[in-house]
Amino acid sequence: NGNPAMTFQWAHGKTLDKWVGNVQNRHEEVDFIVRLRAAMAIAKTVADFHQGGVAMNGIAMDNIVLDSQEGEYVATFIGLSGAVILRGLEKDFQEKMRALDLKDLGIILNT
Repeated sequence: NGNPAMTFQWAHGKTLDKWVGNVQNRHEEVDFIVRLRAAMAIAKTVADFHQGGVAMNGIAMDNIVLDSQEGEYVATFIGLSGAVILRGLEKDFQEKMRALDLKDLGIILNT
């Protein structure tokens, strides 16, 4: 009927804060490629949320779970208590919420 809905699934993998600790022990060249794949997965998940009309409203390293599937990473957000359904809200507020997610994403990717 067009109403937004969330589904719950088991999140396999490691939280990003634990994952980063494991990656830091690898060779520098591999580290860059692995981090790039993970960053792309996280950015895709943010885009999927926004395209679905939801802002995470507080992306942090401990609420992203990364899992490797067939050599690529999949990011899943956990701890959605602060998430905001954007439909029906003023356009300016929607953009502010999306911008907050993108700012948080930038901070995480710079870690």
